[in-house]
Amino acid sequence: MAQHHAPLVSMSEHIRDDGVLVRVGGRLDRRTAADVRTAMHRLLSGPGPAVLLDLDEAVIGDATALGLLVELRRLAQRSGVELRVVAADDRTARLLCRVRLHALLTPPLRTTAVVGPTLAQVV
Repeated sequence: MAQHHAPLVSMSEHIRDDGVLVRVGGRLDRRTAADVRTAMHRLLSGPGPAVLLDLDEAVIGDATALGLLVELRRLAQRSGVELRVVAADDRTARLLCRVRLHALLTPPLRTTAVVGPTLAQVV
């Protein structure tokens, strides 16, 4: 019987006024990094709109995935393209901060609802 494997990672691009939103879902690790790298290099290889990463449905599975994010950040800087993480789950946000990629995070990443004159809190 043939085995059918679901994709390990999914990506979609959406053109917006403030840039290209790239939604990544699934497990980012050594098996999926090459596919994500290829797609992201196309967006980050030259002058273009900002690239907004939505990692809310993605799981950083290993050091290869973190290395990929470091590589993408460097490529974006060299190309003059703004790269930002606009959504990530709490675990991913903590990992990005631990490896000093917190500059990629668009503050506030997660906020509580603002009620009255109080300020929103970043989790």
